Amino acid sequence: MRRVVGAGLVGGLAFALFSMIWFGFGGDGFWRPLNLVAHTFWRGAPTSGAFHLGAAVLGLVVLAVVGVLVLAPFAVLAIGAGMSAPIAIVGASIYANVVWVIGHYLVWGKLDPVAAAEFSPGVAWIAHFVAGLVGGIALVGLDFTDFARRPVSGW
Repeated sequence: MRRVVGAGLVGGLAFALFSMIWFGFGGDGFWRPLNLVAHTFWRGAPTSGAFHLGAAVLGLVVLAVVGVLVLAPFAVLAIGAGMSAPIAIVGASIYANVVWVIGHYLVWGKLDPVAAAEFSPGVAWIAHFVAGLVGGIALVGLDFTDFARRPVSGW
């Protein structure tokens, strides 16, 4: 269970960091992704790129929790099926992109149409890929001994 939670946290935070860097370089403001995520649960959060401590904390917490909740079903499948490490990593990335389609287009728009419309779908898509990749790597563990044949195991 510790590995599943850790992988979800790392994946969610990788999503946050990638999005923040991309939005920052794109001129929309480094803090904007966290603000938009926070806005979904707190309408007082800014939707701009300006720093707001409450929105930054809430955005990070939401992404970390969602990372755990989203990765858990895949982790159960990967562990139960005894997937090899490379398959689990690639699978987590593919799974994260399926979640992106459902989350971005079917769920987020209903929860907060403003934030969903202002979060670039392209950035969200790549950030989900990164989150799945990083979360998958964390899920299989940092010991890459016998990487290709070692199945995902243990909670």
